[in-house]
Amino acid sequence: MSAGVRETLWLLARIGLAAQEMAQLRLRLWQIEAQARLRLGLGSLMLSLLATMLAMAAIGLGLAASVVQLQQAGWSLPAALGLASGGAAALSLVILLLAGRALRGALGR
Repeated sequence: MSAGVRETLWLLARIGLAAQEMAQLRLRLWQIEAQARLRLGLGSLMLSLLATMLAMAAIGLGLAASVVQLQQAGWSLPAALGLASGGAAALSLVILLLAGRALRGALGR
């Protein structure tokens, strides 16, 4: 085997090893990025759930106060409760939409 062929084979072997190493590094980088996104997504989900629970507690107290105020203003109890439950449903939908947007942002979609 001549020196030129030997050098060419040696160069091709080095290129192959470098390509294999690069593929392994890219795979590892992809795994690290996936783990980071998962952590961000789970953190965002937990914070969204916590914020939703706190918001629902605050909304519940506010709606209870509004029912009392509506009753004192002359509304019947069923009408006041109906209005308060409709408001609660609307606010819950808004919170759900905001949490979904935050989660999609955290997951990069």
